Amino acid sequence: MKKSITRVMEIAVTTALLFIGCKDSASPQYDGYVDGFLVSVNQPPGSSGGQGVETRTVEVESAGSGKTGGGSRVVGVAVDIDAGTVADRPFLYWTTSSPGVKFEDSTSAKTSFIMPPNDVKVTANFDPTFPVTVLGGTANNGRYLPNATVNITADTTDGRPFGRWTTASNGVTFADSANVSTSFTMPANSVTVTAVFTGSYPVIVSSIGTGATGGGNYYVGETVNIYAGTGTGRPFEKWTTASNGVIFADSSNESTSFIMPANEVTVTAVFKELYWVTVSSIGSGATNSGQWLVGQTVPINAGTLPIPHKFEKWTSNKGVTFADSGSASTTFVMPASDVTVTAVFWDWDILTDARDNKEYKTATIGGKTWMAENLNYTPSSGNFWCCYDLPDYCNAYGKLYDWETAKTACMAGWHLPSLEEWRQLVEAAGGTDGCGGGFSSNITGEGKACKTLRATSGWVLSVINGSDGSFSNIGTDNFGFSALPGGRRYLDGEFHEATIDKGWGGYWWTASEYSSGYAYSIGMRYDNGIFEDSHDISYFYGFSVRCVKDE
Repeated sequence: MKKSITRVMEIAVTTALLFIGCKDSASPQYDGYVDGFLVSVNQPPGSSGGQGVETRTVEVESAGSGKTGGGSRVVGVAVDIDAGTVADRPFLYWTTSSPGVKFEDSTSAKTSFIMPPNDVKVTANFDPTFPVTVLGGTANNGRYLPNATVNITADTTDGRPFGRWTTASNGVTFADSANVSTSFTMPANSVTVTAVFTGSYPVIVSSIGTGATGGGNYYVGETVNIYAGTGTGRPFEKWTTASNGVIFADSSNESTSFIMPANEVTVTAVFKELYWVTVSSIGSGATNSGQWLVGQTVPINAGTLPIPHKFEKWTSNKGVTFADSGSASTTFVMPASDVTVTAVFWDWDILTDARDNKEYKTATIGGKTWMAENLNYTPSSGNFWCCYDLPDYCNAYGKLYDWETAKTACMAGWHLPSLEEWRQLVEAAGGTDGCGGGFSSNITGEGKACKTLRATSGWVLSVINGSDGSFSNIGTDNFGFSALPGGRRYLDGEFHEATIDKGWGGYWWTASEYSSGYAYSIGMRYDNGIFEDSHDISYFYGFSVRCVKDE
């Protein structure tokens, strides 16, 4: 190619010189060829190609698939040709009878030549012979012309008695398939013939699959079909063997084959490993116990937890890494062993009031221990009530106390929390941003105190028009505080905002006085989250009490 490029440059210089010498319109026209290049100077209009460009046709004759290069080509320009490929027949060389064609490399299937000023036909020549492969024997040589006689002989040097010749190739007819030495006429395709011997070797198929097949005795050169079987509950992975001479047609297919070598063979079906996951949880509907593949992502869920339990974390006997061990729904990657994952829960500690032996759940939030139920103690003096004066309300929501009585109602070692202690509780439970407000508002507040301190049941969704609505304010009770709507008692003795199974307002006294005759309280309603209140909160209102442990 380097030589061609150099010559093109020489011709270009020659053309330029000719053009300089003939630039006058009266000068004679020059048309000529230099090494096959058309040199045309001052060519008159109407000549072939116009403006000095002339084309001719190239025909590429080739039996190869994917041949290229044929078509109309510009004279003097390099033409790239490709012979393509023919199965089992190597390319040999290019030939042509067309004048002016000089191949850059006639022995390369991909080559080029400079287009002469005439049509061109080039021919790709491939090896006319086809290969013969003899398994368990020999042939005179490896490649044959079609219609040639191919002599083959079985290899009996190890003393094995010959049985017969077999082939799956097209166009092969043995002169005598039962003779150790025989022949056939070569077809126009590649051929594989196999010498099968009466001596055989055993094949053992090792598989845990039901219905595995392929074991038995086989002659050398025979095709052995094997199948791994089914019903193990484990997906098939691959075939393996330590036996000599075994090449699987497809080791990743549960049904495959190999050509029998001259030795015993054991093949093993390998199945992907399954191990057990046991999910230990007291939650109802916990998932996903069962068998899992090594490397699979296993989703687990602790289920619905019974009151008073709260999910804390996941643990494992195999030290697996959880995507989020603190989430009741999480995942982990299956190890190569059985695994037990355990959902760890906490529940409320129990406080027993020594004065009347009533028991109350407690929850530690923000470093302080709070009663997780409203106080239901009957003091020897003071003002206190069951909502609507019905004992069932006291059993469900605790008693309502006026402020003076509430200040001394807690048991020994516990006290009525101050406004600041309530504020600390609310902050530790997520604060109040997003808790909404107003009768027409949805309380979103995910992760905020208006949801995390609220009980998961016992609250109405709406009281608009006296029916339930669609406010999304059901609590999540993340800390076990379980705030319930115990209602309240007004100065006129009327009770409001509670029913025996669900209500819409809960109110708790603080120990903090606002001004003479008034004290701060904490409120929570179905529609406006959690709030502080001091306006017109007379000492004589009836509110619920939550006690906090002395430090």
